[in-house]
Amino acid sequence: MLLISCPFIIGLLKNDLQESSENRTLEQWDDVFNDELTLENTFLRIDKYWNDQHGLRQQLNNGYSAFRYKIGIVSSSDPTWHYGKDGWLFEHQKENDLSEEDLNAWKKYFDYRGRTARELGIEYIVLFAPKKSSIYPEKFNKPEPPKNAASQLYDYLSTASHENILDIRSALISKKDTDQIYHKLDIHWNAHGANYAHVELMSRVSEILDDNFYKARVYDQSWFTLEDAKEIGLAKAFNLQDYLHERQPWFADASRFCTRLLASPLDENAAPLDFSSRVININSFKTHCPAGKGRALMFVDSFSNLLWVFVSEYFQEVTYISGGKIPKTDSDLKVLLEKYRPDILIEEIAEKHASKTPQ
Repeated sequence: MLLISCPFIIGLLKNDLQESSENRTLEQWDDVFNDELTLENTFLRIDKYWNDQHGLRQQLNNGYSAFRYKIGIVSSSDPTWHYGKDGWLFEHQKENDLSEEDLNAWKKYFDYRGRTARELGIEYIVLFAPKKSSIYPEKFNKPEPPKNAASQLYDYLSTASHENILDIRSALISKKDTDQIYHKLDIHWNAHGANYAHVELMSRVSEILDDNFYKARVYDQSWFTLEDAKEIGLAKAFNLQDYLHERQPWFADASRFCTRLLASPLDENAAPLDFSSRVININSFKTHCPAGKGRALMFVDSFSNLLWVFVSEYFQEVTYISGGKIPKTDSDLKVLLEKYRPDILIEEIAEKHASKTPQ
């Protein structure tokens, strides 16, 4: 009886509210009285509050998730997450075939980007960042990974003379026996994967700009160290962040990089790179590398959280633009290109977005 009563007693005694690892806001006491005050509504909200705020809630939830993981029954409240083989976690989004209209919309999108850039004497290149299931299909633990709309798009663009749209899947697959290049517990590539991706990107940049200065450099194992990674994204989605950790490659010595980081494109105070937090979240910012050459403008998403560390080493200045700040129209793109005057515009797009028709 005492054991059963523990959550109730602790819930009454604790002063702090539970923190959520479930990517949602937990019910608060004030929420109980937000709805129309009927007897039924009040008891329903009290029940929700208790379910979210009872004592030992986080510990009990985590323990239950760990038990399910140990016996091989793992599920997430979000159906877009998938538990694969050997403890690998995946994003699992249903993707439909792209229609001819969808494919043509992507072609027009890249055409107008390239045309607008070239009118200003600026080169344009697109890097698709592959989904983890594209590189590690054998870890997906089902007959086959979900349909990948990007494959259809690659085939279509290859017949439309879009040689500057990079499909780096084969290059990354060839490296996965040498190094683990994606996180087991997150959807993104790790530092090794970002390194190999940058080699493919900069090899093409060197060809486009016809300048061997940009030829991809080899960052060997001496640049990296292995460290324990905690709080990895998909582990949190499965409520297993306290139990699932992985060893990840990280940068051994930030001082070996020439890049200096500015907090925003308008910042003038460059600071040395600092990798001590073990988390690098991309946003709109600018980098300077005195040993670099020329300028680049790069449109990015979360796959560039590590990629930018390598790319920044080649240019004196790189401006990174993310999220809603990425221009959608010809006119907005032209304004941005005229403002920063880069030698090249690089657009990194997560492969999973291929199923979404560009606006």
